[in-house]
Amino acid sequence: MSKEIQIFKNEEFGQVRGILIDNEAYFVGKDVAKILGYVDTDQALRSHVDKEDKLTRKIDGEGQSRNMTVINESGLYSLILSSKLPNAKKFKRWVTSEVLPSIRKTGSYNVESKDLKEKEIKARYNNSLTRKANLYLKIATINPNLPKEYVQVLQSKAAETLNDGNIVIPLPKTERKTYTATEIGEELGISANKVGKLANENNLKTDKYGIEVWDKSKYSNKEVTTFRYYDNVIPVLKQLLTQS
Repeated sequence: MSKEIQIFKNEEFGQVRGILIDNEAYFVGKDVAKILGYVDTDQALRSHVDKEDKLTRKIDGEGQSRNMTVINESGLYSLILSSKLPNAKKFKRWVTSEVLPSIRKTGSYNVESKDLKEKEIKARYNNSLTRKANLYLKIATINPNLPKEYVQVLQSKAAETLNDGNIVIPLPKTERKTYTATEIGEELGISANKVGKLANENNLKTDKYGIEVWDKSKYSNKEVTTFRYYDNVIPVLKQLLTQS
């Protein structure tokens, strides 16, 4: 059985509509997705919310009644987890401390049923964290040519995800500035191609003289590996140019 729709407003986040359905709190999915910064709210609900965590209900709004997707607490957490909004955690605190209790006050709410439902929601939330962490680890191992710094970043993100956003493994620090082949070439008065050729011929693309990173290709949208140099390669290249 459904109760009346309730509108909750927040100066920072705007408004979200909530409703109690069969003693379970639901939210209008479009409201939540919009607040969390998703541009395509329908796509966000399809991609990030499991089928069992959403329903279609007629919701009154803007002078008419329309079928809309509503999501339960587990679906809410899935959207929060996948959101890139810096204040997603703050939104979660507002919903759990103010919105949810208010929705539940509108109808009878069996304590035993509530405890069981919250345990189930927590289990689903933890499972979604595990799936996301495993995805980071899979990406870290799927490409054997992935630079070790990128592997460390992905491992750090996996640990951070499992710890609900708290940093466990520090991200690797970039202690040295790096330069593109074009920048090195400008310093030496030669082309980027000449820099690359000299580096390849003399085995200079090593950890001593730079680092391999992922970058977007100039000719497509694909990510490709490229070598960025430390400044200590400049005197070596100068000497090679003098010798030639």
